[in-house]
Amino acid sequence: MSRGMTALAAFVVLVSLFASAHFSAAASGYRVEGESMSLSSGAGAVTNDRSASGGKFLMIWAKGTATSTVTLPSSATKLTIGARGDQYLGAPEMRVSIDGTMVLDTTVPQTSWTSYSATVSLSAGPHQLAIAFVNDLAKSGVGDRNLLVDYAEFAVTGQGQTTPSPTATPSPTATATPSPTATPSPTTTPDVPTATSAYRIEGESMSLSSGAGAVTNDRNASGGKFLMIWAKGPATSTVTLPSSATKLTIGARGDQYLGAPEMRVSIDGTMVLDTTVPQT
Repeated sequence: MSRGMTALAAFVVLVSLFASAHFSAAASGYRVEGESMSLSSGAGAVTNDRSASGGKFLMIWAKGTATSTVTLPSSATKLTIGARGDQYLGAPEMRVSIDGTMVLDTTVPQTSWTSYSATVSLSAGPHQLAIAFVNDLAKSGVGDRNLLVDYAEFAVTGQGQTTPSPTATPSPTATATPSPTATPSPTTTPDVPTATSAYRIEGESMSLSSGAGAVTNDRNASGGKFLMIWAKGPATSTVTLPSSATKLTIGARGDQYLGAPEMRVSIDGTMVLDTTVPQT
């Protein structure tokens, strides 16, 4: 099917997770995949790796900065970068900035995926994330120093409820002719809501057969990109859920031609959604 005909644009897959623990301040992760970040042409490329989050990562092989505009749903207190390095006469150096302020400057001597964290204090709303590779070095046929970025994850916090302390039962007051003391009504303890967090998979991080589609830029999409599928074929991803899930949400739109594109969603081989996508 040509690009001019019906195509399906998959923005993001959002799985709602049901966390059984009660909480007073529930922390969850807001993740940006490295492969969804913008990088100057010629400074690197998206590369497949089954051990990476989403099955892909961003390789930065020249001095350059990967950027992304991140809209946090609530305040964030911690930033974690998943990264590893190609080593040559020393480790790659990674500098991470938010809104122009550097929050992390570290070497990356590990050759397997490793987490690098920094404490932050960010409000809800849009922020500019930048990950820079600053000490490129290579010699043809000898070695090449590169920075490999898997993801950036913000620990965001949402307020829940706390369980109130029980009300003390008053002692009866003695009188010369005692009257019966009224029994106070029992104090009820409100139910504490359970925490629901989101595990998100960006459409552009999913695998798709060659020639069936491509990753496309769109500022309105989550992460600034989406996956356009212009030929019959499934986009796939292996998802490791941190806890049980109760709901799956797909963000999508369609290019219309003599009818709307049809989208079928399956999990572990079982179809869970079959719908047309008439929205543009």
